Amino acid sequence: MLVAWALIAVSYWNALGGEFVYDDHLQVQKNPLIQSPALWTTALTTDVWSFKNADLRRSSNYYRPTFSAWLIVNYTLFRTWAGGWHLGNILLHGLATWLGFLVLRRLKIVPIGTAIITWLFACHPIHVESVTWVSGSPDILLACALFFSLIAYLKVRKEPSLKLWLLVLLGALLGVGSKEAGALFFVVIAVTEYVLSRQESLPKPFLRAAKAALPFLAVAIGFILFRYKVTGQFGASVGNTLTNASMFASIPQAIAFYLRQAFIPYELSSAYPMRTLDIGSLGFGNFWAPLFFVLSALAGMVWAIRRNPIAAIGVTFLVFVLPSFYFRALHPEHMVRDRYFYLPLFAVLVAVACSIFHDSSVEWDRFRWTRASYIGLGLAFILACQSMSYSRVWLNDAALWGRGVETDPNGTFALMNVCDALRVRNRPAEAIPFGLRSIALKPKAPRAHYIVGLAYKELHDFKNTEKHFAEAVRLGGDSYVAAKPLGDLMVSQNRLDEAEQLYRRSIKRSSSYAPAGTVNLAEVLLIQGKADEAFALLKSREADRETILIPEVQRAWFVLGRIYQAFDNSVEANKCFQKYRERTEGMMGGDIRALRDAAKLYIGE
Repeated sequence: MLVAWALIAVSYWNALGGEFVYDDHLQVQKNPLIQSPALWTTALTTDVWSFKNADLRRSSNYYRPTFSAWLIVNYTLFRTWAGGWHLGNILLHGLATWLGFLVLRRLKIVPIGTAIITWLFACHPIHVESVTWVSGSPDILLACALFFSLIAYLKVRKEPSLKLWLLVLLGALLGVGSKEAGALFFVVIAVTEYVLSRQESLPKPFLRAAKAALPFLAVAIGFILFRYKVTGQFGASVGNTLTNASMFASIPQAIAFYLRQAFIPYELSSAYPMRTLDIGSLGFGNFWAPLFFVLSALAGMVWAIRRNPIAAIGVTFLVFVLPSFYFRALHPEHMVRDRYFYLPLFAVLVAVACSIFHDSSVEWDRFRWTRASYIGLGLAFILACQSMSYSRVWLNDAALWGRGVETDPNGTFALMNVCDALRVRNRPAEAIPFGLRSIALKPKAPRAHYIVGLAYKELHDFKNTEKHFAEAVRLGGDSYVAAKPLGDLMVSQNRLDEAEQLYRRSIKRSSSYAPAGTVNLAEVLLIQGKADEAFALLKSREADRETILIPEVQRAWFVLGRIYQAFDNSVEANKCFQKYRERTEGMMGGDIRALRDAAKLYIGE
């Protein structure tokens, strides 16, 4: 394990200097549910994206309480110090690698095979996305939880006890709470029990396997039922109109992609130019060749299992990639992602190692540095260097999405995000062409218009700023975030009546926007000199401030303070400003810091 940890250090030392990227900006920096202790219970009992909505309503099918708890722990320890979060992910990957090593030992994979599997798992470049990206931790958490549960299960088979069984089931529960694919862990347990029962010549191995799997199936079903209560759905949300036939026809090329990444990880990115297939466009290159490759790999795994039946247990970890083949729930440009193969890579490594090193009679104390082990270590070091090189891509958004555009030039998602990344880095003139290209490829994408509008705003091109903000609001979706900057632009040009109508239309159009939109509307009314109307409006939504604790709604306290100032009631104004500071304690993002400073100044502290 010392060698494995050294390989991890080589692979990821430069990640410690990385920034928050991609979803991290929302999941960490702008997620009040993990930042405020008062909201931790909400974080653990709602889906991971619920904080995006002012009323904390269901926002996605991702209910991952283990992941949410991990975010809370990291925020408590590191706040918004990105280096600490990256260190946490690296250490978590080290833990997963160690637990995987213990699984191999308990399964009595020969020492050299165990060593090489562990080394390659520790430093393989396909893991960079999960390890270097803060929000990629669900796959590592899943691996840690399920490896732990399997280790405990292998022990409880020999030494049955209630305490051990509770640990076994706790691991399974933490696994499915990390990522929905964890519900398939009962398959691993069934295969494990079947293989070991046959190896130990126990009677009725199939029946024993079924009985062993039942508690884990019960955990999965129980979690799915609770998840339904939280998200309102049993499965994944359908995000496109892909037919079942096209979805199944696309699976071979996806499997072939992951196997290629496992064996030849030479081109890695956050975006790949792979799209689902139209059933009428199947050909040799996109279907028949991948299918032949997949069938050949399957035959190789069967051969490995015949040489060493224990390999079947490791190979079963391939089941965790299956949910990623439900392409109807994925963004059309996210058909494949490296992180989906974090745990399944373990299966591939076990299959290969068991086909090469299949002498199960070798004892553990016989490990020696041989030619094979030196070759394995050399290969691991090469992969570690590749991981270290690729980790640099994830150090900031500009590098990340710049690489995405290189590998997927027509990917609207990558183009939109590189536009935003360059804008944030004060390079709006460079950013705009990427954004406009994204819009040209997908004109009805509201977020792309919003981001391009922000870039034009940096250039003080207010005509184009307003054009794109207005289009983002018109297109709808979750782009009501554009209403606020568009309203601010109108206010800056003294177009107060237009700003008022904008907010009124947006509130009427979206009930989820109403709590935050009401605050925006009240602020405009106050600027217009309609303090009484603004006060009455906020009074009518008083309950929002007590039940919806996200910053966009809590800003009502600050606006109320300004209203009371207009009423020359400094006592109540100070109470409101103080309440705003209390309610936003620990929250980051947006204009929170500036408003907190202004509130402090008004109070006179």
